[in-house]
Amino acid sequence: MPYPPGNLATLHLERNILWPTRRGGVAVVHVGAEDSKTGNPIQFEIDADTVHLLSIYRRHYLPRLARPTGYLFPGSKGCKHIDVDTVTNRIRKVIRDHLGKAANAHLMRHLKAMRVLRDSNRNWELAADSLGNAAPARRANITPSSIPTKQRASPTNSFASSRAQRPRRSPQFRKGG
Repeated sequence: MPYPPGNLATLHLERNILWPTRRGGVAVVHVGAEDSKTGNPIQFEIDADTVHLLSIYRRHYLPRLARPTGYLFPGSKGCKHIDVDTVTNRIRKVIRDHLGKAANAHLMRHLKAMRVLRDSNRNWELAADSLGNAAPARRANITPSSIPTKQRASPTNSFASSRAQRPRRSPQFRKGG
């Protein structure tokens, strides 16, 4: 599950992560409903390879970053954990540096939902669950056929067609060198 930056910033190593009891096991991340943006609990597994990387981080790097606070990403200047905006900006920078594209964590979450829709033959319930979005009763009402016709993408109101209808500007060149 793509993890919201707000929850990532406040991820506590003991309260939110159930570590494996044996080497090579998986860990489970759990955030209660009271701490999630949507009011729904978040829970997912961390694979054994990632658990191994996290244990190296905890043992060798985390003690050098700041005094122990129990958080995965400790804050500075007396803060217990890193600021949410810092997490958001770092995610944005990593995406730009490695993919050459401007994107953010919110977009990554929705790209995952689009992939779930594609891979599950348009299972809207599964896609909404992968985001941890609306309650089941609300999700049941959101389907492509429930969207009013005027709001659906069409050749007359889609972003692509609106761009195509705009007059094109001629390229401007700088004189001199």
